Amino acid sequence: MCSLLRGFYSLVYPRVCRLCDGVRVQAPSWWCESCLEELWQTQPVSETAPVCPDVSLNAGQPLGGNLLLMAIGPYEGRWRQEIRQFKFHGDIELGRAMGHVLWSRIVRRFTAEQRTVPKASDWVIIGAPSSPSRNAGRGFEPGEILAQGLSLASGISVQSGFLRRLEGLAQRDAPARNRVENAQLIQPACDQWTHWPDWAKCVILVDDVATTMASMHRMADILYASGIETVVGAVAGRTPLTLVDPPA
Repeated sequence: MCSLLRGFYSLVYPRVCRLCDGVRVQAPSWWCESCLEELWQTQPVSETAPVCPDVSLNAGQPLGGNLLLMAIGPYEGRWRQEIRQFKFHGDIELGRAMGHVLWSRIVRRFTAEQRTVPKASDWVIIGAPSSPSRNAGRGFEPGEILAQGLSLASGISVQSGFLRRLEGLAQRDAPARNRVENAQLIQPACDQWTHWPDWAKCVILVDDVATTMASMHRMADILYASGIETVVGAVAGRTPLTLVDPPA
């Protein structure tokens, strides 16, 4: 409903940045380059990200080593409100627009490091799974919506049904240690792997928010064990590492 009303409104009034409320922007984005750049600079959002050692299950040892993570910005302030508008109020258009921004971040990072930018010939995109009950309540999978936006911007295909999350303690009610334990509820959907495209050796893992990084590392471990050669993470928001138990 939000997307439909906004689409009608945009026919009459010009689209302006939702963060600064002043600069005109062009679809599909809802944020000006100045605000997005400020988000990028607020925190090192392109980083090699270990699981927070304070919440590791193995005597302080990070789970799965390091994982390259790219985020639009920190999960705080007005950007946190934007992500919540997407996640909890069903603003699908915002989610897909975030996927477009994520692609620009990936291109920026890979170009800066003189690495080959991901291509549709050997990369695929996978959205992080939520529990069935949360999906039923929301009516959509946030990771899948972000993945769709990223796919539209990049031309890289989305592969669905290869990972699943079993029911567990609700993430937003869980302390950091329980979040790490909950990550083990992510499992391969074994009946789907026979359909995995042989040419796909690299994966972009997409999620809405990274907190302890436990879920990202769990998914990466599953993918590496299946024979995938390269996995990178892309999220809309990264919880500041000082917030071990962030608010919902």
